[in-house]
Amino acid sequence: MSGGVRETSIQALREIQGNGRGTQATDKILEVLQRNPWGLTRREIEARTGLRGNQVSGRVRELIEQKRAKEDGQRVCSVTGSMVGVVQLAPAQETVEDEA
Repeated sequence: MSGGVRETSIQALREIQGNGRGTQATDKILEVLQRNPWGLTRREIEARTGLRGNQVSGRVRELIEQKRAKEDGQRVCSVTGSMVGVVQLAPAQETVEDEA
């Protein structure tokens, strides 16, 4: 095992990244978050995209690490009825261009 992650999980991630499925899943998640600016739970993202839970969790984690999404507060999930975290798109990063 590597840092608590099974080698099979690492291999599966590499395969997903290599064939573009991870990118497609990320794109679906970004699209659904753009259409729902108040945020969605991970299970709501699953329901709206048709992605499996492990796909949503992994891609959301990556988006949060990349600061493209954020977890902002909690509310009752419309799918599970449980109080859970809400995922939203992160505010666009402002870019400052260096003046020459």
